[in-house]
Amino acid sequence: MVSRVERVLAKIALFAILASHVAVVKCQLRFASVGNWGTGSKLQKKIAETLKSSIANDRVTFIVSPGSNFEYGVTGPADDKWEMQFQSVYRSEDGSMEIPMFTVLGAGDWQGDFNAQINRNQQAYLTAQMTEKTDMKGLPRWTMPNWWYHYYTHFATTASMSLLKSGHKDMSVGFIFIDTWILSNAFPYKDVTNAAWADLKKVLEIAPRILDYIIVVGDKPIQSSGPSKGDSQLAYYLLPLLREAQVDAYISGYDHDMEIIDSNGISLIVTGNGGSSGRRPVMKTTNSLFFSEKGGFCIHELNADGMETKFVNGDTGEVMYTHKQPIKKRQQRQYGSEVQNVSALPNVSLYPIGEMASPTQMDAFIKIVGTIGLIIAGIHITLLSGTTLGKAAAI
Repeated sequence: MVSRVERVLAKIALFAILASHVAVVKCQLRFASVGNWGTGSKLQKKIAETLKSSIANDRVTFIVSPGSNFEYGVTGPADDKWEMQFQSVYRSEDGSMEIPMFTVLGAGDWQGDFNAQINRNQQAYLTAQMTEKTDMKGLPRWTMPNWWYHYYTHFATTASMSLLKSGHKDMSVGFIFIDTWILSNAFPYKDVTNAAWADLKKVLEIAPRILDYIIVVGDKPIQSSGPSKGDSQLAYYLLPLLREAQVDAYISGYDHDMEIIDSNGISLIVTGNGGSSGRRPVMKTTNSLFFSEKGGFCIHELNADGMETKFVNGDTGEVMYTHKQPIKKRQQRQYGSEVQNVSALPNVSLYPIGEMASPTQMDAFIKIVGTIGLIIAGIHITLLSGTTLGKAAAI
């Protein structure tokens, strides 16, 4: 017969075994990124099925879409593209896709009714709260409160018995969403461009003081082996700001391919094959670690040690490449002043924009610099011609 003391000892031993197992459980934050998805093609649907499977199995918290959501944009809130290229494609029966989908506009989106995509944000949240609307069930929650905005979250690094005694260490994460066309010299409303740059600089100034991870999301890539070859204005103006803030990653779309470039410790990630496949580059950009023309998406994991990015083949589900980078130790980090710094962040409020012409696909910075170069060249040729004619006349 088992004595009371033996039963107590057995319970203590069992508790110790369970505690030892719990102590090794690591916590993390996982999110997916996919761009250029709204094509309506068979490949988009195939990639979406693989994405849904990964989100359900990997316990993904949310989705990031870096723009170019719909080819040539949408004509309005009643456009068939909402049903054919979004709702019917990404709906899940088990509810696993009912997670936030943070997005910004890309070049293609600006060619249509861009305000319809902004208004979708209100429909996704307000309608879901007020009614049990069936067409919103099982869908990602479209999240775009402004053309540019920021989102902060956090996660616990470990799950152990010590949590009950001494609390736990949280990792803070900041996502900064930008509109690369609004930031460009070609955008027609300069007050909007100036406001976007001012907010971005302020957020990037504060972010290193309070965050363990900083991730910036925008449509156009800064550097790329794809057709765009990157954007010179972003490389000239944005990249130095990212380096100063010690940003971990810049996630973009635009080019129909998948790539990761190491730019002095910043991961420049292109995930632009959510609805199609691309072509192999003639020549890869310097420091390009991986490139694929195949359709797919990325799964990112953040933990106490660093950031891991997996490039997933949307057709087969195969992980084509895994990139790991260590967590950064930021000198600007200020512990204990988080509330003060957060209160200094710019407010996220909708900046109204009226109708306008479609965005140019050309690199505006190159266009301006190139034009100046042609003017200088023209002056040089004129002066040279004048000097030559003068010499000829003298002879």
